[in-house]
Amino acid sequence: MKNVLNKKTELIFASVLGIIFAVMVLSLLVSSRAFIRDPAPGGAMGATVIDSVLVTVDGESTEMTLPANLRGYEAGTDVIVDFDVDPAWGDTLFVKSVYSSMDVSINGKVVYLYGSEDSYPDFMADPPIASKFISLADLKEKGHVTLTYEMPVSKPDLELKAPLISNSSGMLKFLFKRNLSSLMLSAFLIVAVFVLMLLFLSVVFIERDGIIFLRLAAFCALTCIWNIGDCEVSVYIFKNPLLLYLMTFMGVTAASIPLHNVVLQILNIHNREVIIAARRIMSVWLILAVALQLSGLVMLSRSVYFYMILIILDLFLLLGVSLYEYYKFDDRFGKPMSVALGILIVSTMAESYNFGFRLNTNMPVFLEGGIALFICVMTLLSGNFYVDALRTRKMEEKQKMEVTLMKMRLEHEKKHAEVVRENENNLRRQRHDYRHHLAVLKSLNEANDREALTKYLDEMIEDTTAYGGENYCDNRAVDAVVSGYAARAKSIGAEYELLLEVPDHTSHINDTELCELFGNLLENAVEACGRMTEGRRFITMKSKLHFETLIITMDNSYSGEVRMRGGEYMSSKGNRTGIGMKSIQNVVEKHEGKFEFSAENGIFHSSILLHI
Repeated sequence: MKNVLNKKTELIFASVLGIIFAVMVLSLLVSSRAFIRDPAPGGAMGATVIDSVLVTVDGESTEMTLPANLRGYEAGTDVIVDFDVDPAWGDTLFVKSVYSSMDVSINGKVVYLYGSEDSYPDFMADPPIASKFISLADLKEKGHVTLTYEMPVSKPDLELKAPLISNSSGMLKFLFKRNLSSLMLSAFLIVAVFVLMLLFLSVVFIERDGIIFLRLAAFCALTCIWNIGDCEVSVYIFKNPLLLYLMTFMGVTAASIPLHNVVLQILNIHNREVIIAARRIMSVWLILAVALQLSGLVMLSRSVYFYMILIILDLFLLLGVSLYEYYKFDDRFGKPMSVALGILIVSTMAESYNFGFRLNTNMPVFLEGGIALFICVMTLLSGNFYVDALRTRKMEEKQKMEVTLMKMRLEHEKKHAEVVRENENNLRRQRHDYRHHLAVLKSLNEANDREALTKYLDEMIEDTTAYGGENYCDNRAVDAVVSGYAARAKSIGAEYELLLEVPDHTSHINDTELCELFGNLLENAVEACGRMTEGRRFITMKSKLHFETLIITMDNSYSGEVRMRGGEYMSSKGNRTGIGMKSIQNVVEKHEGKFEFSAENGIFHSSILLHI
C-alpha cells in the first residue's frame, strides 16, 4: 500500500511539474516569436563590453576591470560605478544586478531604479538577480553613466557584471553567443523531456517499469528549469526577477529527488535503506531551505552553497552503491550507472568550484556538457532496463501460464479419472449382479414366460449400453473418456452422436493430450446442454484421420448466452477465460495445429486440425 501511495504522490508531482514545464516552454516559444517579428533597425550591431570602470566605495575611488567581486564592506554600503558611453542610434544599455539594489543615472538623471524595499517580498533579504535593457535613444552625444549598488545582506561579496552596449538585435546576439552552451543544454533538455514523456506514455500501459522514463523526464525538466532561470537570455522571456530566482534554485535543489528514484529502480540494490535515507535527507533539506527562505533568515542563494556540498556527497554515495552492486552482486546495470554518475560528479564539482570561488570562467560548459552526456547515458540505460524488465515480465507470465496450464491439466486428468472410475464401478456392479440376472433369466425360461424374459433382457441391454457398453474409437484412453461424457449427456436428456476415428497409437501426441482435447470439448458441450431450460439438447462430434492429420468437428446446442473478452470465450463459472478452452488451445498450439470456435443461432461450432 505504501508503494502505491508513493507512486501516486510521484505521479501527482510529475503532473504538476509537467504543467509548469509546458507553460515555461510555451512562454519561450511565444517570446521568441515576438522578438523575431520585431528586429532592431539596421540589423544586429556588435556589442561593446564596458569592462573598464571607476568604482567608488566610502569616498575612495579605484580603477577596476569588470567582472569583479567586492568584499570586506558592511551590508548596505553604497558602491558607485562610473563610466562613459558613446552610443550609436538605436543602442541600448544592458546592466545586471546580483542580489543588490541598483540605480542607473545618465548624465545625472535617474533612468532606472531597482530593488527598493517594496519591490520584492519580505522573505527576501536582498532583491533577486535582475537584468535591464535601457534605451539610449535620447542620448545625442557621449554620456556619463552612474550605477549605484548596495552591498548585499545575504552574502559577503558584491558581484559587479560588465555592462553592454548595442542595439536590441546585437545585444541578443551577443548574449546568445555568451550563453550558447546554456541555451544548447536547455534546448537539449526540452527535447529530452518530450521524448521521455512520449516513451513513458507509450510503454507504461504495457509494462509498469516504464515509469523509469517519467522519473528521468522529471530530472530533465527540473534541470531545464534551473538552467533557464540561470540564463541571461531569460530576461527577454520572463520579466519577473523573483520568478527567475525561484526557477534557478528550486530546479537545482529538487532535481536530486527523481534522480534517487531512477537509481533505486534500475539497480537491484540490496541495502535500499541507504538510498532511501539519502533521498529523505535531500527532501528534508529542500523543505528546510524553503522554510528558511520564507522566514527571511537564509536566502536560497546562500543555502545552495551547503547544498552543493550535500549533492556532491550524495552523488558519491550513489556512485559507491553502484560500484558495490556491480562488483559484489554482478549487477549488470551497476557499471554503466557508475560511468554516468562519474560524469555527473566531475561536471558538478567543476561548477561547484566555479560557483563557490566566483571564478567567472567557462567551467559551466563542463557542467552543461556533463549533464547532457549523463542524460544520454541514462536514457540508453533506462531503455535497456525497460527492455530487460519487459523480457523478465514475459518470462514470469509464461511461467505463470505454464503453472496454470499444469494445474488445469491435473484438474482435467482428475475429472477424467473420476469418469473412468465411475464407469469401472458400474461395470463392477454389473458383474456383481450378473449371477442374480442369470438366476432371474433361468427362472423366467423355466416358467416359459417369453414376454417377461424379453422385457428383462431389453432392460439389461439398455443398462449395459448406458454404462460403457459401446466402443466409440480404437484408442482405449479416449474411448473411456468419451464413454463417460456420453453417459452424462444421456443422464441430462441430451441427444448425442459420436462418430470417432482415433488411432490406438500416435507418433506426435500422447494419449493424455488427446484425452484433454476430447474431454474438454465434450465437457463444455455437456455443461452447455445442462444449462439449457428449453429447446432441443444435442451433441454431434465427429473425427476423421486424413493421412497424419486428425480432424475434429463438434456441434452442440447452448442457451444462447456466450461471453467473450479480447477474442476469448469467458467461463460460465466466473469472470475469467474458460479453463477448458485454454487447455484445448494449449494442446493445439503445442503441436502447431489450428482451431476455430464460433457460435450462432443457438449452436456452438468447434473444429480442430491436429498433426498426430
